[in-house]
Amino acid sequence: MKLEVWYNQRPANDLSDGDPAIYLETAEQLAAFLDHIVAASQPGPVWPVIEVSLADNPASPVIEAGLGPEHGYMIYHTSNDSGLSQGDPTRPGVATYDYMGNMREIPASAEVPVTQIRDGLREFLQDGRKPTTLRAPDRPGNPRPTGAQPDGRRD
Repeated sequence: MKLEVWYNQRPANDLSDGDPAIYLETAEQLAAFLDHIVAASQPGPVWPVIEVSLADNPASPVIEAGLGPEHGYMIYHTSNDSGLSQGDPTRPGVATYDYMGNMREIPASAEVPVTQIRDGLREFLQDGRKPTTLRAPDRPGNPRPTGAQPDGRRD
């Protein structure tokens, strides 16, 4: 499979010669890309968000992933399914991430170890399906964090 990734696009940058999307085809390319964006975002405190879909598939699921050096979050979207990473449900407040200059506030309880985000993105690259690290909000046994929409917006 080939992933189409949107992250901090410019007409030309160190990852692309003018094509606004970044394309990744191997687990090694994905790992190197994730390492690059986290390193480029140091010292924080706001971490980057990438949007990931399957290249050349207009009906592709979309993953929004926030990536910090230790923690991150992931939201999965399709027309009939969704999933939000689930961290410590007792953690109050919001965590702030940056998607191409736009701040994203997500429930702090959705942050998980960044290894889970990396694993989920690697699974998506392999099979194009919902990562097993995600559980859909609004389903029995996995309530949506209070005040949060499945896409991470606050009520």
